[in-house]
Amino acid sequence: MEENFEKKSSKKVGIIITVVVILLIIAAMVGGVTYINSTRKPEKIFAKTIEDVFEMVEVTDSRKEKAEVELSAELEANDPEVKAINEFLKVIKLKLTTEIDLDKEIFNANILATYNNMQVISLDTLIQNERAYIYLKDLYSKYIELDEEYLEGVDLSTLFTTPKTINEDLITDIKQIILDEVNSREFTQEKIKLNDENVLKTTLRLTPKEVLEISIKMLNKINEYENIPEFEEAIEDLKMEMEYLDETENYLDISIYTKGLKNELVKAEFLMINKEDEEAISLEIEKNEEKEFIIRSYLNEEATSINEENEIMSITISKEDKNRGTIKLKFNVEDQGAVILNIKSNIDNNVNIEERNVSNSIKANSLTEEDAMEIMENMEKNDVLNMILNYFLTNQSFIDETMDNKEQLEIQQQMDEQRINEIENIIENEGIMY
Repeated sequence: MEENFEKKSSKKVGIIITVVVILLIIAAMVGGVTYINSTRKPEKIFAKTIEDVFEMVEVTDSRKEKAEVELSAELEANDPEVKAINEFLKVIKLKLTTEIDLDKEIFNANILATYNNMQVISLDTLIQNERAYIYLKDLYSKYIELDEEYLEGVDLSTLFTTPKTINEDLITDIKQIILDEVNSREFTQEKIKLNDENVLKTTLRLTPKEVLEISIKMLNKINEYENIPEFEEAIEDLKMEMEYLDETENYLDISIYTKGLKNELVKAEFLMINKEDEEAISLEIEKNEEKEFIIRSYLNEEATSINEENEIMSITISKEDKNRGTIKLKFNVEDQGAVILNIKSNIDNNVNIEERNVSNSIKANSLTEEDAMEIMENMEKNDVLNMILNYFLTNQSFIDETMDNKEQLEIQQQMDEQRINEIENIIENEGIMY
């Protein structure tokens, strides 16, 4: 059986390997930031990164929290119709606010949609006294209590269970496994130009077999402490991958780029090369002058090299302080443009959360036709909501046409490939010579 490094028989295996790789990348990035007064020996740089990334682990003891997340979206394209939709889309915002108090066992959540700063709809969900409610502001005058049939057997009390503390001995052992692996590897270093700056590039290269070996060691150690059945299955899957893994020229490069005497981090890079299928996948983490972290992912399915045209997604992370920040996600659509999602977040641990008065509530299975009519009538009175619904209904033909064209093209390509295969089979079976 022939197996490719990028094409795993088990999705679980792929997830595990990805987690291990990302852990090493984060370690490289943190180490590059904090590495001071150390030699430039590559194994020293990587060892320091591992020490620092495990020191980053923070366990919050906060028993209450309020979190606010605001989302907005926009489109980048040259098509006039898409630009028109974007003008409408970028003034729509969604705001999610959650509150939780583990001691009082209270949870509140609100979803608020606005258009040009005008409220479109507001939905509240809350859990208190082991009961769950929803509230449709401006649409219905009562809290609706969700019956057990709607909760499908979910135990609401588990929401307030304190998470299991991290086993410090396990963390120490995992760190030691990674340190041992790093100390036994060979590195390469080279001085290069990056963004018109002289930087030092330090690279650790791993083969598919080495990645699997590291994954198995880490999972075995975790299972010694936690005894998780899913981990045992994952370990067996990885061992099976090891048995069927053929010799290959595929590899994984983890590189950190540093500058100056203090080895200040410039960029961390993860590059996976599949020489057999002529493919390349890359993930880069970079810190710019505005102290923003930018994560970019690339995919080239036609060659083992990466350039800007191969970028499929980017994430820009900016933090004002430890509780406030913004995230910008950009998804590039081939030959179409890009979809951008903007996220603002704010967390407050110094907040007072109280129970709400739900004395006028009604059980969901007790709602009548009159209640349904009240909701429908209030929806009809909501001018902003109706304007948005009418806009998207008006533009549905454009959306459908775009999707239909794409689907038709894919179907035609599949039919063409099928016809070619049929012709080749006839030629082969009949012995026809070219």
